[in-house]
Amino acid sequence: LLNGLTLLFIYWTITFKYKAPFWTSIKWRNRSSTRTQSYLFMGGLLAITMGVLSSFIPESQELPIGKLLSDAKTAILLGIMAVFVAPFVEEVIFRGFIYPVIEHRWGQTMGVTLTALMFASLHITQLWGSWIAVGGILFVGIVLSLVRAMTDSLFPSFLLHLSYNTTLCLLSLLGFFLETRSAAT
Repeated sequence: LLNGLTLLFIYWTITFKYKAPFWTSIKWRNRSSTRTQSYLFMGGLLAITMGVLSSFIPESQELPIGKLLSDAKTAILLGIMAVFVAPFVEEVIFRGFIYPVIEHRWGQTMGVTLTALMFASLHITQLWGSWIAVGGILFVGIVLSLVRAMTDSLFPSFLLHLSYNTTLCLLSLLGFFLETRSAAT
């Protein structure tokens, strides 16, 4: 509900207040199908890289997101949200709506930095207790913001985010399957 209201606010602000076309204003444009595939690949690679790196870091406590994922129904709902809602909503908010304002006012470096920090702050409640995990999501936010800055389009960062979240969900499902299978034998 909050995501829908936020998108509605952004849409209203762009179209009614500034009388600008929504999709053009957030710079939602696809440049080529070849690049589409490369951004999807890079998002998956980023997720695998972050997963491998995080496996080397010992955690002293379970993260809040881990507690949520321990219930199968909640994990499925979170997975659906992570794949089908979060990439679009978060990209529109941070790199479609906020980034251009910051970039216009303070430049590309500040745009990338501040939107990445805001993106990471959104995820702090999920990762509370691990500054390393927060640093990891900050890095992901920097990558997403850099892609937005380098391409001058929201679509590539959306694809990267979509692929990143999808890969994380698939890896979680694989881990759950392997864990369940080894417990059965």
